[in-house]
Amino acid sequence: MDGKSVFVSLQYFGLGTERTVVLPYRSGVPLAALWPKGLRSEQDVAANPGASVINEANVFPAASASSHLSWRRTTQSNLYRVRLPD
Repeated sequence: MDGKSVFVSLQYFGLGTERTVVLPYRSGVPLAALWPKGLRSEQDVAANPGASVINEANVFPAASASSHLSWRRTTQSNLYRVRLPD
């Protein structure tokens, strides 16, 4: 939210991993200088200087710079047997 970092969800890199990497960001600086390892693979993203790995898939920045929000999908179901008349 403060514009100083970018959240990259690694679930979209084709490996189905449930992690997100937070990368530092500064406007006006070329991306190649900010992230010299690139963004081609999960290992490259996590190896960039200043990268921080969060073990959640869906992570978003929160109001303070040191916190984040995440959500998980859950399912609850109840099974009922309904007898129909013959």
